[in-house]
Amino acid sequence: QLLVESALIATAAALVGIALAFAGVRGLLAVAPAAIPRVNEIAVDGTVLAVTLGISAVVAVVFGLLPVAGGQRVAPADALKSSPGRTGSGSREHRRLRATLVITEIALAVVLVVGAGLIVRSFWALRSVEPGFAPENMLSLRYQLPPSRYPQSFTDYPAGWARVFSFQRELLERVEAIPGVSRAALAFNDPLSAGFTNSFVIEGRDPSAAAGQPEVPTRPASANYFATAGIPLLQGRSFTQSDDAGAPRVVIINAAMARQFFANENPLGRRLMFWGLSREIVGVVGNERFAGLANEPAPAMYPPLAQAPATTGTLIVRTAGDPRAVLGGVRAAIRSIDPDLAPFGITTMGEALDASVARERFLAFLLAAFAALALVLALVGVYGVVSYSVAQRGREIGIRLALGASSRRVLRSIVGEGLRLAIAGCAIGIVGALGAARLVRSQLFGVSATDPLTIAAAVATMAVVAVAASLVPALRASTLPPAEVLRDS
Repeated sequence: QLLVESALIATAAALVGIALAFAGVRGLLAVAPAAIPRVNEIAVDGTVLAVTLGISAVVAVVFGLLPVAGGQRVAPADALKSSPGRTGSGSREHRRLRATLVITEIALAVVLVVGAGLIVRSFWALRSVEPGFAPENMLSLRYQLPPSRYPQSFTDYPAGWARVFSFQRELLERVEAIPGVSRAALAFNDPLSAGFTNSFVIEGRDPSAAAGQPEVPTRPASANYFATAGIPLLQGRSFTQSDDAGAPRVVIINAAMARQFFANENPLGRRLMFWGLSREIVGVVGNERFAGLANEPAPAMYPPLAQAPATTGTLIVRTAGDPRAVLGGVRAAIRSIDPDLAPFGITTMGEALDASVARERFLAFLLAAFAALALVLALVGVYGVVSYSVAQRGREIGIRLALGASSRRVLRSIVGEGLRLAIAGCAIGIVGALGAARLVRSQLFGVSATDPLTIAAAVATMAVVAVAASLVPALRASTLPPAEVLRDS
């Protein structure tokens, strides 16, 4: 009979679990970032489902037979002479088993809550990192000029790029004339894209020192790029319209490059050699985080777009309001210059910044969801054990109330039972969480894997859950009239 009862409960739970699994996978896919490889192939796997159902069947059999094994050791005469209400509680072994299961449940919940807390704190720390530019009210779109309509010849520079230069100049003039547009600029990539890297030589230094020197991101940009993107100018000057193809070659570097290669000297006026040309450093700007918010800013250099021409580019537009509101005008400006040219990669920089941390946000959401489920299981477990204990101790509680024990004292005693389970589970869970923290260390940013604040918050949360789970049976027992309790038990 006990085995059949257990099997029926397990079957009903399995059916509900299967439905939740399919619904949960659909829900997770709805919020999953597109950057996850093969995200469209994620589904409830038949093999995993079969294994899970098999484990559920084993659990149903094992825990269905455990009461039988314990009951066989009880003499029939003793069982007939007593009742749960008169014996005060079930056997000591049964109480210990129930407590052990709940303590284990709480310990696992603590591990999950600590892990979720670390990931969530890491995500918020990542979102608080300054990206090096101002993403608000900025639109970004890319274009590709076909060589058939825009000839490009390095052997006849700059005349061989006249059509390209004309397109870039007209595009900026027409976009800046659109109502709602504050500034516009062109660059090879947007502020969150590393683009290409390039080697260089610092003139006046031993050329052999550059042999093992890493290449740095190189971003050709127009005169108004830094002002449009909101990148601060730290030293020197920005580009001007006079930094064209016929002007002396110049370059701007970022603060990371100035710190790494010119730590003890002023970089302004020094010269860099790359692409076979010598270029003077005329300015130092703030750091854009090309490699992502979680990585330190890398050294980078910016030649003027007119002195480093390209047929692929990015238009960035700073607006007074919603950047999407000017998109129609920007498209019209491009069509007015070249009706056959279609921009692509259209996004706001706010959306691009959110997309850059989409993986971390999804991981935080996923762990938080599992932690919430673990808390619910712990809540149910503590409630079940305490409620059953109260039912078994009904006669004892009634006698204590009849002899003058206050309801508050009874309430404190019952809640204390749940709290003791939580303390034991938390102690084990902290040890497990410290061990499991090593597995998520590589996913953390700005927070230690053994962060005491996160661990303390997890323990406090579990204590609140235990008290909340114990309060319902405790309040019920402490407010019943003693005579009613004694009669029912």
